[in-house]
Amino acid sequence: MWNFLLAISTSVTFLATTTTGDHAAFPLAPKVTVKRRSAYDPIFDVPLSVSDDAMEIPIDLIYKMSSVGNITQFVDQFIDKDSVDPREFPGNFDGEGIERGIGVIPKPGICTPELTLVSLIPTEAPNDPSIVYYPQCTRVKRCGGCCSHRLLSCQPTETETLTYTIVKSQYTGGVRMQLVERVPIIVEQHTKCRCACAVKEEHCNRFQRYEASQCKCVCTNLEDQSKCLKESELKIWDSNACNCRCRETKGCTTGTFFDETQCQCIPLPILRPSDEAILDRKKYIIKARPVTPNDDSRYHTVTPEYSSGTPWPPNKYY
Repeated sequence: MWNFLLAISTSVTFLATTTTGDHAAFPLAPKVTVKRRSAYDPIFDVPLSVSDDAMEIPIDLIYKMSSVGNITQFVDQFIDKDSVDPREFPGNFDGEGIERGIGVIPKPGICTPELTLVSLIPTEAPNDPSIVYYPQCTRVKRCGGCCSHRLLSCQPTETETLTYTIVKSQYTGGVRMQLVERVPIIVEQHTKCRCACAVKEEHCNRFQRYEASQCKCVCTNLEDQSKCLKESELKIWDSNACNCRCRETKGCTTGTFFDETQCQCIPLPILRPSDEAILDRKKYIIKARPVTPNDDSRYHTVTPEYSSGTPWPPNKYY
């Protein structure tokens, strides 16, 4: 019975993936692997970094690609015609949104001011559930869209200041709010945008210098890089942070720890008390207090009382 049901399920699945004229239709595209988010532009899913031996695109060419408005222009201006298969690109792509055999042609999200939701609640607003600000948000134009490369991001070149007035009210009971005050709110609006370097000079660390022509921070500690490459079996050079790190980080057993310099687990060092620690112990030594021989305070009498009222043992000096 189970074999019969399995056969029917397999047949239905196969029929659902076949098309007219096909011997057997397979998935049109392999499963897409989600890429990690970039350290430069957190909005889009792109690789965090590239290998050092990868050929870099000239920054001038990147800027030119960012000015393209549709796929047809991109293919005509930047794609080698010998690499184009006419069967894949039978015509132009002027009509974005038109569904073709290879899918819907997308309209590029170019870098431009676009309506973006912003909050109008003051940053110093009290955490009071009875207080209501109205309106709490609005839409203003902010730079949005994507650029042609991960080295660039959409940034404002001209801005203006908008001053809004919102109402602050408080609930004190009933069905009406009490007007507290009118609050001015200043909001920045972007009027012009362009694709510019996502990495700025302030993003560089002490081992780097900023190269504006490449839109990135370049390592200056070349000697450290050379030493790291000589230990390539255990270590790898991180060109983003300009430091050498282990290829693998292992979990160590009790009594050992992972040493980043040797890239292996080593025994924990034996801790020995220092002279300073010994000296610190002297402050806990209790010094004797001198007393005179006939001072009764030098004796301490312990006399527990029992329910019978008779002290035991009898009072005596110890």
